[in-house]
Amino acid sequence: MKKVLSFLLSLTLILSVLMLGSCKKDGDDAGEDEKKTAYVSLDINPSLELVTDENGTVVAVRGANEDGQILLYSEEIKGMDISAAVEKITQLSVDMGYLNPDNTTVGVTVSSGNADYAAEITDKVNTTVTATAQKSGLTVKTDASGAYSLLRRLE
Repeated sequence: MKKVLSFLLSLTLILSVLMLGSCKKDGDDAGEDEKKTAYVSLDINPSLELVTDENGTVVAVRGANEDGQILLYSEEIKGMDISAAVEKITQLSVDMGYLNPDNTTVGVTVSSGNADYAAEITDKVNTTVTATAQKSGLTVKTDASGAYSLLRRLE
């Protein structure tokens, strides 16, 4: 019994060392692309979450609530540039009545391991939301304080 326990402990220790040795450190060049991933939360009610890669292309999208799932139903957002994706989402929100004269605030939260990239994506999202809504005759403002679902999940 002691031999089996000793063997399992040794095997666990070896596997732990191998796994820790293969982890990337913050300064590694290979980790730079991972830092340029951004997580974007749009809270209009519907609430949506998007993930972008280092090129600003949406690689994942999901409706964070039922209205978000309805808004995304049969829409192809994945693969689009973040600006085009946000424009489409904003226009759909106007067309479906989610953005209207009584609801003119869009919560925007962008999180990334790269602060400059997060600022770049935030600017694109904010500009696109306001410009797209304005084309439909709505004056919409973006607000970073109201969107908390993504940050809560990441924490």
